[in-house]
Amino acid sequence: MKHLHVAALLAVLSWTAGEAWGQYGLYGSPEMLRLPPVGPAVPSPAADPAAPLYGASASPALFYGSPEARPVPQATGFSQTVDPRDGAYLAQPGQGPPAQPVACPPKKPAPAAAPPPMIEPPQPAPNVVEQMLEEPGVCGPAGAYGEALAGPCADECAPCAEFCQTNWYVSAAGLILGRNDANRVWTTFQANDNANNTVLKFPSPSWEGGWEIRLGRRFCWCCQRWALEATYWGLVDMEGDASGTNPNLVSTTFDFTDVVYADPNILGLPVQLFDGALEHKAWRRNAFHSVELNLIHNRLWEEGDWLDLDWMVGVRYFRFEEDLGFASRHHVGAWGSSPTEEGFLTDSIENNLIGFQLGFDASYALTSRLSVFCVPKIGIYDNHIHNRFDAYRGDGALFGPNPNPPVGNPVPGTFPVSSTTDALAFLTQIDVGLDWQFARQWDAFVGYRVVIATGIGLADNQYPHYIVDIPEIAEIDYNGELILHGGFAGLTYRF
Repeated sequence: MKHLHVAALLAVLSWTAGEAWGQYGLYGSPEMLRLPPVGPAVPSPAADPAAPLYGASASPALFYGSPEARPVPQATGFSQTVDPRDGAYLAQPGQGPPAQPVACPPKKPAPAAAPPPMIEPPQPAPNVVEQMLEEPGVCGPAGAYGEALAGPCADECAPCAEFCQTNWYVSAAGLILGRNDANRVWTTFQANDNANNTVLKFPSPSWEGGWEIRLGRRFCWCCQRWALEATYWGLVDMEGDASGTNPNLVSTTFDFTDVVYADPNILGLPVQLFDGALEHKAWRRNAFHSVELNLIHNRLWEEGDWLDLDWMVGVRYFRFEEDLGFASRHHVGAWGSSPTEEGFLTDSIENNLIGFQLGFDASYALTSRLSVFCVPKIGIYDNHIHNRFDAYRGDGALFGPNPNPPVGNPVPGTFPVSSTTDALAFLTQIDVGLDWQFARQWDAFVGYRVVIATGIGLADNQYPHYIVDIPEIAEIDYNGELILHGGFAGLTYRF
């Protein structure tokens, strides 16, 4: 029994060794060769296209080895080919008995499918205003909004981008302006001497200071340089006053015929306050405000070009107010100490001009930092005018037309007289001056300004000769003209 156990053990060991030698090719078993690099799939010359090996479908998607028949050094005379599916070598009948196919190596895992590309949601197309106010980065040679540029447009966009490096600018200036002399309307003459009527007239306003603020945004659009600019300027109220006295007393040139107190219980007549008076006084107040919004097109400078010419178009609101008063006192002492012995005539008129304007900015470089400029602007406007005329005593008692005149019919209407109208007006402004760029982002400028307006209602023209003529007062006269002129100086900062 012991010998039987030893024989069985030797048989098992012999069979196991034979299997191992067969696996290592020690007695003609097929040799496992290194897999070739992945390459295009080529049908095996030994394979039947109609009957793929192992009955598998020869899908090109599975071909990742080279199916070429390759001789394998061996002692048995068997040849091998590569499985077109996975690159494993298979034994083919040759000079010896057929060999069993070896086990295929594990297949390469199929590469993970790439995730689908992210699809950006469609962006709404920018409107015109957004395009015009786009940041300056789009102004380079790549073109506005990414489109490719070619030819002269690309050359124009390069200086455009440099222009847009500073998007905003602000300017502050001081003004000193005066207006043309007022109409020579005489109000007073020496009592009992009509020839001496040069005692008092409506005064002209004094020169006054003011300020101007400009804020602008520069941008590039369609390979062109543009700017949107808002401007406000105004003046401190211009005022003027004068008084007239005479040892022989003073009287007025205005006719108070048929003018009475509106309250019939008040005794006397208003003319008694103005004729034979101790003193007459006249005053004037003017106020000016201007608001503009302009679109400016900046022509590109060219090398060696000393003249730059830009044009502008915009809207403007211009307001001119004028108060004109005439007063008389019959009492001794300060004004207001005895109001029942004082008489007043006042007119307040407002001109509101709203319209369009055109202009240009011409600049000539004297040096690389110093230049002279001229900026004319002209516009056409609708002038909405409001006027109010008052006639009253110092304590507020109103004057009025005589309801029972000795001659003719009574004049319709009462004081105060208020009326409005619209008129065609024109306004022109011209600035000339000198600009000095003393730093990269700073300019200093000084200049002279002239503003001319026509179709204006002036308070001087609203005073009638006959104070009782209320219908005439209600018809606003707007054929006057206004001229402002004076100097300005300020600084501009670009950022």
